[in-house]
Amino acid sequence: KLLETVIADRSLGLICSPKRPKTLLKRLPEISSLVEKAKATGRCIFIDGEYMTETFPAEPSLAADLTITLLLGGSTALECFLAGSRVVYLDLENIYSYEEYDWGRGSIIFDSLKGLFAAISEMRQNKDSQVGRCEIVATLRQKDPFRDGQAAKRMAKYLKCLMDSYNQGKDRNAALEFADEQFRKTWGRDKVINGYE
Repeated sequence: KLLETVIADRSLGLICSPKRPKTLLKRLPEISSLVEKAKATGRCIFIDGEYMTETFPAEPSLAADLTITLLLGGSTALECFLAGSRVVYLDLENIYSYEEYDWGRGSIIFDSLKGLFAAISEMRQNKDSQVGRCEIVATLRQKDPFRDGQAAKRMAKYLKCLMDSYNQGKDRNAALEFADEQFRKTWGRDKVINGYE
């Protein structure tokens, strides 16, 4: 639908950033001619990569007026929100229990292409449109309370504490408790959640 729309509407452009670009047309051969027609317009590009795409999701989102991601698309939307992009979710599986529905059904999340395209049309006509604009500070704090780009460093230190404990002969539970306690001391007691098996 997106490819057909960009072919038909000369005022639109489309940046596609598939997760595995090299195998996209092998997996979806039925759209290959449509992809070529869309690319031929000069208003549709596909981000390349050997196996995975070679860009972070936020990069093409910053070049776009709106980023569309699937609800089950992993961290793509979160990365784009963090970069300050306008983002909408498309929920083709109709998973209405997801918290994203609380953020704005019809402005942040859509359960049909018809609704999504109506919202895009509204956004293009009204610069003050709330389509794709979301204040999810509380959710961002829950998913990444630090938001400092140091997650890999924290994980590495935690894993080192865990491995050091194992190497000292501690059993699983003792090693986990030691690593948890070291993390609490450094980053705060509220940053370790107990009760997961």
